[in-house]
Amino acid sequence: MAKTKDFQFRIELGGDIEVSEATVTILRITRSEPILIETRNLRGPSFTASLPLEGTQSFYAVARIRKILHGGEGIELKERSVQLVSVFTHAATTVALSERVTVATAYSFARFLRIDSQGSVILCDPNQAAGIAYGMKNNFISTDGDLSRVIRSTPNGMETNSLAMFNFLSNLVYYCLIDPKVYSDFTRLTRSGSALGALLELTRDPFIDPEAIYGTICGMPQIFEPSLTSLEAPASPIPNQWTLTLKVNDSGAENFMIAGVGYLDFDKNDRLWLTNNVRQGTPNSSTFCVVLEPDGSPAPFSPLFGGGLLGAGFGIAADPEGEKIYVGNFGWGPTEWNPQQGSISAFSHDGSVLSPSKGYTEGLSRVQGMEFDAEGNLWMASWGSQDPMPYTASKYDFKSERSAVVVYLEGDPERALVHSFDSPYDLTFDVTVDPQGHAYVSNSGYGGDESRGLPAVASSVYKLRIDNGKLCVLAKWVSPKGYEAFRQVAVGADGYVYVGGVASSRVIRLDRDLRHPHEIKKNIYGPWGLTFGGDGTLFVANFLGDLETDSETVGETETGTLPEDEGMSRHLGPHSVTVLREADEKTARLMTVPTGGHEVTLANGLPLYGNPKTPSGDDIPLHSYDPLMRLTATRIDRAGNLWACNNWKPSAAIDVVRGNPGGDGLVAFVGIAEPTPRD
Repeated sequence: MAKTKDFQFRIELGGDIEVSEATVTILRITRSEPILIETRNLRGPSFTASLPLEGTQSFYAVARIRKILHGGEGIELKERSVQLVSVFTHAATTVALSERVTVATAYSFARFLRIDSQGSVILCDPNQAAGIAYGMKNNFISTDGDLSRVIRSTPNGMETNSLAMFNFLSNLVYYCLIDPKVYSDFTRLTRSGSALGALLELTRDPFIDPEAIYGTICGMPQIFEPSLTSLEAPASPIPNQWTLTLKVNDSGAENFMIAGVGYLDFDKNDRLWLTNNVRQGTPNSSTFCVVLEPDGSPAPFSPLFGGGLLGAGFGIAADPEGEKIYVGNFGWGPTEWNPQQGSISAFSHDGSVLSPSKGYTEGLSRVQGMEFDAEGNLWMASWGSQDPMPYTASKYDFKSERSAVVVYLEGDPERALVHSFDSPYDLTFDVTVDPQGHAYVSNSGYGGDESRGLPAVASSVYKLRIDNGKLCVLAKWVSPKGYEAFRQVAVGADGYVYVGGVASSRVIRLDRDLRHPHEIKKNIYGPWGLTFGGDGTLFVANFLGDLETDSETVGETETGTLPEDEGMSRHLGPHSVTVLREADEKTARLMTVPTGGHEVTLANGLPLYGNPKTPSGDDIPLHSYDPLMRLTATRIDRAGNLWACNNWKPSAAIDVVRGNPGGDGLVAFVGIAEPTPRD
């Protein structure tokens, strides 16, 4: 006989609304169609149901509200379709169905949910990723309806507009229950047939008429607070898009805070492994990496030390099984904090150190991008030059090697293949491998240095493959514009190769033979990271800000100058991720994370730029209101959350002159992206 468990279900509506009639349906989540367990017709807000349990299972409940009492008056919803939805697991005891739970579920499970032609809510889990979405939902609200400390507190709270956005959307659902005009306007603007459908439309297209949707309830009392309408300067009450975000900046240890995340990858347990460039508040290389659980909380063994970790940059890759994670060490800042060679470190997914104390160094001269191919070969970009990075007064006497792409066959450092480029200043930055085993490599190029007699080197893209135990060049493309500071290279499902140029602020598209270049420039600002969703949507991580606006919120400081060819001498905002549907420039829109009105703080509670008291005792205002900073990469987890890497702080002049460059943490755009299936 199947084991059963009693669950208490409660419909909890805001304000003075009481439910007088509703239909609640309970279903089990499967990889295909959900399985109906029970349907209840209610004349009150709560009931108990005994559900069968078979192992670890997930369920969801949908409440279709038919009649309510509001201010003592009965209101029939009639043709208005307002459904509340909640996902729960076998571990729950109380399941709340409310406006807030519905908003959190709609966003966190956006890639699992649909409404069929009969108006039924269908939730399935083909990629077995519901646990990730459930953890993200809990960052906003618990299954029993309690608002989460995570969304209420730093680095969220009022440091971003996400809490206010969450409450505003919940207020929209509330008013859909009591006001037919709000319901009509909301569903009309989103071209949907129900309140839940309208929320799902916003997760799929967050740029739907923010001003008009805001206007539907902005003049009404806000039942759930703080809401967008109550935000004060420098925050704007009217959002520029309907994204819900979650920011994380806790490494697991306050004395080793996240600083300068360059890139990330996922292990077999969906944990996020982050490169950490610098020691927070300094220009010095860090000696640890950070590992987060799928919900963004620190893994038990984070931060992680040893194995040669030193100033990890853009390089991190899990092997095809997700069992081993390799981290590329670049080294940053002053001479004493830089390796003379560069290396990679290796770890087991459980945090065990696998590499020697100096890391693996065979064939390497500082590592940037890296990726495993389907055969388990580890491809790496070997930067080459030993010049300091980022900008510093240090001048190195270390011998540079030629830039190169290096392959460790089956991840074995003793079986290294190397293809070297012409000089140490090709500056090999990234490598990606397509399903056919072709590797595409981006060379950053070099702006030149007349004082040292070093000429400029043009940015380039190469196509290679392994043939008879050697690396063979199949094609190359050299930018006719010269130096563009190429960064990440990616292959889209459309068959084209894409590369971002920071100095030229454009994304270049080439065919698989590196011909027929086409540029994408609309809403592109210093592109580093390129990520494709499973539906072909391109997400571009912008290192620079929008040239058309200036959201400078950092106080005055001493003048600092950076090389103009890197375009980093000003603080331009807002910082953003560009979204392009089918890589079409006409669709390019910017996802940002506006402030909620409070300044950004680090994991230790200090302002982003550290203690306002400098060593000299001067009082210098270094407040920042930019929760999304200079980005180098985004990645999509299996639940459709897009994680963006805050690599560099917003004001480059302060960052370099004060030696405090490393941005803090990650920002997740919840449920915004279609996952790419991973084995």
